[in-house]
Amino acid sequence: NTAYGFFAGLNVTTGIYNTLVGGQAGDALTDADYNVAIGGLALSSDTQGSNSVAVGYRALTTQNHSSATTANNTAVGTNAGASLTDGQHNVFLGHGAGTAHTTGDYSIYIGRDAGYHATPMTTGSYNILIGAFTDGDAVDTGAMIVMGYNVTSVGGSNFTFGNNGTDSNIAFGATSITA
Repeated sequence: NTAYGFFAGLNVTTGIYNTLVGGQAGDALTDADYNVAIGGLALSSDTQGSNSVAVGYRALTTQNHSSATTANNTAVGTNAGASLTDGQHNVFLGHGAGTAHTTGDYSIYIGRDAGYHATPMTTGSYNILIGAFTDGDAVDTGAMIVMGYNVTSVGGSNFTFGNNGTDSNIAFGATSITA
């Protein structure tokens, strides 16, 4: 383990191959392996989640697996994935990307405040949101793809794309696009 910063890696007991840099980065980890936390309060609540990458102030700050779990979450950016508690296999890239996402698996949020703008996504799995200020239609929608700038999905199992209110949509399995 490598730890540098005020209380970085403070509680690591049996965890191995963790890299923790920044004030309180990974400070709650005890028996967790292969994590990277760079930035103040990055990955600062997790005790036993492994294989996560948190880069940026408060990235994955509330992730907390209380039993040995291969979390496989990646968050890069200030507050990226900051509210995630026990989700797995998620990616949050950009300032505030997925900030409200608490649970749910296999989601990708890319862009400033993706999933955290008009309708903060708190749960839901299998979502892909790409672009600044992209949102779901409800806090718990799953299986949607949203792309563009300031675009809100019309619902689960839909692909919504556009630019700042000029959006188009196609339902999964459909053959035509609606505007």
